[in-house]
Amino acid sequence: MNTIRIGPKVTLAETIGWPLEELDEIRLAKTLSFEPGAEGVALARLREYRERPRDLHLICDDTWPDIRDNSSLLTAFGYALHRHASAIVFRSSPLTELKEVQQGLLRRYIERRGALGDGFYRALVCHDPVFQVPPLLAGSELSSPDVGSSLPPSQWAAKVEQILSGIRATSAVHFQLPSQSKGELPPLATFIYEGFKNTTEHGIDLAVATSATSTRAIILEKGLLSDLVPSRTGGSEARLSLILRNFAERQMEDRVREASETYLTVTVCDQGAGIQGTLPSNSGESELQTLRRAFLPGQTRKPRRQGDDGQGLARIATAVQAIGGVIFVASSGTMAFQDFSTGDYKHGELDLQPLPLGGDQTCLVSGTSLSVIIPQLKHDVTQGRLFQG
Repeated sequence: MNTIRIGPKVTLAETIGWPLEELDEIRLAKTLSFEPGAEGVALARLREYRERPRDLHLICDDTWPDIRDNSSLLTAFGYALHRHASAIVFRSSPLTELKEVQQGLLRRYIERRGALGDGFYRALVCHDPVFQVPPLLAGSELSSPDVGSSLPPSQWAAKVEQILSGIRATSAVHFQLPSQSKGELPPLATFIYEGFKNTTEHGIDLAVATSATSTRAIILEKGLLSDLVPSRTGGSEARLSLILRNFAERQMEDRVREASETYLTVTVCDQGAGIQGTLPSNSGESELQTLRRAFLPGQTRKPRRQGDDGQGLARIATAVQAIGGVIFVASSGTMAFQDFSTGDYKHGELDLQPLPLGGDQTCLVSGTSLSVIIPQLKHDVTQGRLFQG
């Protein structure tokens, strides 16, 4: 039997290396955590089970039915994973029926209005096709909100504030003030709104054969920069992404900007066909070139009916630059990043670079995962109360 164990501190390299197409069994630890950006990639990779369903046994270390809010099954990835399982066994309750677990987790989902996790972690999960919008983000009290019932753009900034308050990372003045153009969302709310809008347009597959296991999510997590620097924590450098290590070291050593000890990761992910899979490629264009072009204004597969078409991903890139964060993109077998925290880029300059994976690794990610990692600055008045806690 082919099996793997998934537990705390899962790295991006490990996530990409999972042989999902060969697995018969996954053992899930009580708690689960990921390197910044890696959970979205993990959730997107589960599309492989949607495309090629097979028997998958899930062995959980947690206790059923008394699972805690920080249980692995109440993370975005864990919740998506249990929907693909053909059997779920708990060490404390080996005879638990699959249907009982699925119904119990769905009740928990409804009670939490689609907002899973606790502490410094929150995941707003879409349980497609019944809950195409997490109830917390629905504009009305519907029993099963669809994509048309999502909050209007004008209310997203306040909702971002509420969500961040829940992880003791209260939204900053920088993210609350209106942008230069009247009526536009502040940068962080823009990233989340446009990313989520992209999943509703391209990340949902409502085909009868696959819709029952489609899961999308918005993930927010606060972390310590020191956890990204192995030499300071005794970890193994090979287990961490070089880009994140460089990002953390630069922030911790930046005496001019006086970087603090914490950062925020925001991820929007789905199990759709991927960005390149929904945008026609030009002749002779590589996957990376198609991905880069997707972030340029006006790029869309939809008929040109209004000036707003093809602006969503371009707004995401602009928002990340305004925040001064690192953007990670994983889509249809391509991974890329751009580190705007260096301050080396002109306004509007997009230069997504392939993410170095190391060794012979290749990206096997279907679906889409968009992540931004935001540093905290101690005395930047525009960041206000972002990282209180």
